[in-house]
Amino acid sequence: MNKIRNLDELKKLADGESVECFIQLNFGGMSSKIIWYDSDDDEWEIYHMMDDSEENFKSTEDMLENTHIELALKYGALYVG
Repeated sequence: MNKIRNLDELKKLADGESVECFIQLNFGGMSSKIIWYDSDDDEWEIYHMMDDSEENFKSTEDMLENTHIELALKYGALYVG
């Protein structure tokens, strides 16, 4: 399991393929996700394993405003693996 250090690293990992990630929560819990990114169109798709839901975002800005991923990156709590 490796920490994803910034948005550019996440984009590289998820560009054109899925990457299984998780956000480390307080008290040892985690929120598992599968993330896809399309750099050609700057679109994101995020599948939340916890509740079997899926979200689609038409831009990176939209994704960051509507998820906890930016906060997870800020506090070093986003991991791949």
